[in-house]
Amino acid sequence: MRFPVYALALMFGSVAACSSDFKSPTESPPVKPLAVTHVDLTFTGSVPLFTSRANAINDAGVVVGSAAVNPYDVPRAVIWRPPGYAFEFLPGGSTTTASSANAIGRDGVVGGQIGCNFNGIPVCIPVYWRDGVVHELDGFGQVRGVCPCDSHTFVGQVLVNGVLHGALWIDDVLIDVGTPAGFSNAELVSVAHGFIVGNAFNGDPTTLVSLTGFRWAPSSGWTPLDRGSFVRDVNASGSAVGAAPGPAIWLNGSNTATSIPDGVLAMAINDSSVVAGDFLPGNVPFFVAGIWTQADGWTMIGNEQIPTVMDINNSRQVVGYWHDQGEDFAEIWQP
Repeated sequence: MRFPVYALALMFGSVAACSSDFKSPTESPPVKPLAVTHVDLTFTGSVPLFTSRANAINDAGVVVGSAAVNPYDVPRAVIWRPPGYAFEFLPGGSTTTASSANAIGRDGVVGGQIGCNFNGIPVCIPVYWRDGVVHELDGFGQVRGVCPCDSHTFVGQVLVNGVLHGALWIDDVLIDVGTPAGFSNAELVSVAHGFIVGNAFNGDPTTLVSLTGFRWAPSSGWTPLDRGSFVRDVNASGSAVGAAPGPAIWLNGSNTATSIPDGVLAMAINDSSVVAGDFLPGNVPFFVAGIWTQADGWTMIGNEQIPTVMDINNSRQVVGYWHDQGEDFAEIWQP
C-alpha cells in the first residue's frame, strides 16, 4: 500500500514520539487478595442500567463502555468516573443507533464509535471524545485503541469495499494500512509506546477463517505471530496477550508465543506484565476472572460465572462484564 508523504511523516513521527519516553518495566507480582472486591457498575447510578459492558479503564480508574437505561434501548457509549461511578452517556450517541466507548487514554481521551447499524459487518462512525466533545474521524469503522503516550494516535478498523482494513488515525488523519498478504480482512486492536498489534482473517466476522494475530509497524508492515493465534492487547515493553490457540503471551516484542498454563482466556496486559483474563480454578466447575504473572500464576479476583474480562490498568484494576438471564452487567474487579 502506498501512503502520501505527509501520512508517512505523521506515522513515523507519532511512533517515534511514543517510543521516546519508554522505560522497560519490571514485572511486579500481584498481592494475593484476602477477599474479592468489586464494583457493580450496573447499579452505581441514579437508575439501574441494562446491557452494560465495561470495555476499558485508565490509570485514574475512569471506566468506559456501553449501556442502556431501558431494556429495549440500543446500547450507548458511557463513562463511569470514580469515586462514585455514576454513569454519564457520552455525547454524539443516539437512542436508535448503537454506540460504544472502547478505549481510554491516561489523559481521559476516549475512543470508540457511534451511529452503528448491524447488517453483517457493523457499519459505524469512528470517533473520539476529548474534554466532553465528540470528534468524528474519517472512514466507516471503529476505534479499538488509544495510544497512552499522547492520545493523538488511535488504532482500529475501517470498512473498504465491504471488507475490513487495519486503520490508524494520527492527529485526525486516517491512514489505511490495509491487510496482510493472503487475508481479506484485518484490524488493529491495541497500541502502546510504538507497539501495535492486530488480527487478520478471511471470510466474515462470524466465520474468522485463517485467523492470525500480527504485529504492525510503519517500517515493516504486518508481521505474523503464531498460526491460528489471536491477539488482544500490548503493553509498553511490547509484550502482547491473546490466544495461540490457548491463552498465550508474546514477551517483549517476540513473535513466538509462550503458553499461559491453566488459563481459559488472556485478554489484557498492563505495563508490569500482569495479565487479566479468565481461568478455571481447581475447586469450581466454571471459569472466573483472574490475574496472572509468571511468578505467581493465576489469582482469582472475581467469583462471577463465565465473565468477559476486557482491560487492566497499572493499579491492577480489571474491568469487564458478566452475563446472567439475558443481561450483561459491567464490573470492576479490584484485587
